[in-house]
Amino acid sequence: MGDLLVQRLKAIEMAVFDGNWNLARHLELIPPQEVTLVSVPEKAQAAKVELQRVKLLEASKKTKE
Repeated sequence: MGDLLVQRLKAIEMAVFDGNWNLARHLELIPPQEVTLVSVPEKAQAAKVELQRVKLLEASKKTKE
């Protein structure tokens, strides 16, 4: 039980300093209980595609400058 509380405290501290929960949520020992139709691999693939899109957009802006 103590390990769970310490990891939660670390996650909260990171979220406060970073201003968001994006990285801090990965410190949790118990994953969030999400009910979703989208699988983890599908989410990962979507994130990968979005990252590629953003990088391409940034690269095209640099070539126009």
